[in-house]
Amino acid sequence: MLVGGSTFARNRVAYLLGAVVLFCLPVAGWYVAALWEWVEWPSGSTHLGLVFGIIAAAIIAFEMLLWPRKWFRGYRLGRTRSWMYWHVWLGILSLPLAIGHSGFHLGGTLTSAVMVLFLLVILSGLWGLSLQQSTADAAR
Repeated sequence: MLVGGSTFARNRVAYLLGAVVLFCLPVAGWYVAALWEWVEWPSGSTHLGLVFGIIAAAIIAFEMLLWPRKWFRGYRLGRTRSWMYWHVWLGILSLPLAIGHSGFHLGGTLTSAVMVLFLLVILSGLWGLSLQQSTADAAR
């Protein structure tokens, strides 16, 4: 199973949602601290925002490696289950990093469109994963 170790779908989906909340807590804490002016707002031009952006871009580049990996199935490039495991968890982690890189703002038209599409991709992936985890029990 890609999420949790439980055999019950409800526990696996709850585990997934708990992980999403856990990954987003540091970014929410940073938002509150920046709102109260304890720290500066992160953005793409600050050191922290640049680091967030580089890490998020590296994760997204890894996420896209899943596509060419399908072409080279004959080569032993690791187990598919491992690739999917890392695809799921790093994909979830990229969301708070990208939001921290943006400084909690959407910006102009292009950056807003990219962020909205990124959020839709993440949400559709989470929805698909939760459906996969909940229907795995039905198939047994």
